[in-house]
Amino acid sequence: MGLLVFVRNLLLALCLFLVLGFLYYSAWKLHLLQWEEDSKYDRLGFLLNLDSKLPAELATKYANFSEGACKPGYA
Repeated sequence: MGLLVFVRNLLLALCLFLVLGFLYYSAWKLHLLQWEEDSKYDRLGFLLNLDSKLPAELATKYANFSEGACKPGYA
């Protein structure tokens, strides 16, 4: 009976060591991935400025009509 208790305690200690090691490693990796204050991403991870312009067909489809005109096809 003493051997089973020893093996159980050994496995418990091993599992605890692995879980704590994983948590420590994960926290360290997440710390390395923090963004700088002057980055090109906002706090949610979205790009602040797009890299390229939209193609012409998408620009007319998703254009911002702020002067009150209706979008084509929605009038």
